[in-house]
Amino acid sequence: MKDVLTKSFLIVLAIGLFYLIFLRECKQTDCPPKDYQLVSNEFMDSLIAVANKPPVIIVKDSIVYRDTIIYIIKKVPDPIIVTPETNVYRDSIYNDSIRVWTELHVDGTVQWWDQWYQPIIHYRTITEKVNVPYPVIEKVPYCGNALYLSGLAGAMGKDFAIGIGADFVTNNRLYGIQYNRIGDANVIQGKLGLKIKFKK
Repeated sequence: MKDVLTKSFLIVLAIGLFYLIFLRECKQTDCPPKDYQLVSNEFMDSLIAVANKPPVIIVKDSIVYRDTIIYIIKKVPDPIIVTPETNVYRDSIYNDSIRVWTELHVDGTVQWWDQWYQPIIHYRTITEKVNVPYPVIEKVPYCGNALYLSGLAGAMGKDFAIGIGADFVTNNRLYGIQYNRIGDANVIQGKLGLKIKFKK
């Protein structure tokens, strides 16, 4: 009987341990997660080293690579020997967009380094059409001289009166003649007029 209880206890203990281990493994996240891959530390170090490298700058006929100037189509300029120990190197970049001059004094190490930089400014003229209003003088035809014809009709007492007249008008004067017939009498009149100007 004692052996049966001991074996039963061991079986229950084994089942419990298996259950606890199973629960622990089920609660863990996937490693690596989905769509990810494990990489070594060496690979990560190589990526960081590549990312930290200075950029390569290409300027016409030279390349600045890791703080070193590499000439593409020409050799390093010949030094000017100042003393047996000191050499002077001079070089320049001159094109339509930049002008750079450099001078180095080297005595095993760089003793003196001077640079000049001059930007190139391009001026461009742009022609724009701008509409500008201006007054337009229109000439209105005006007739300075005119001839007017007129007629009249009326009564004077028991007599009936009719008449006709003609007036010639200029810029400053008026000339006219008028014929009237009143009853049996004929009346002829002349007219002369002058233009009177008033100040505004």
